[in-house]
Amino acid sequence: MELYSEQDVISKVVIPTLASLGYDESKGAGVVLRFNHPIAAQQGREKKTIYADLVVHQRGPRHGRGREESS
Repeated sequence: MELYSEQDVISKVVIPTLASLGYDESKGAGVVLRFNHPIAAQQGREKKTIYADLVVHQRGPRHGRGREESS
């Protein structure tokens, strides 16, 4: 696999890897992927907006993944 840019890494590595872990927007599982997402941050007294390369929002439980509850 040839990777020439950050966009290549996102489309050829990051998105398929997240999909294989159950984080796939196209399957309607309540997953939202946000790229270059602004986040309010504070450094000392100064407030800044920084940008996360990727933020994954998951609504509801992911079936078949994570810890299982025992009775």
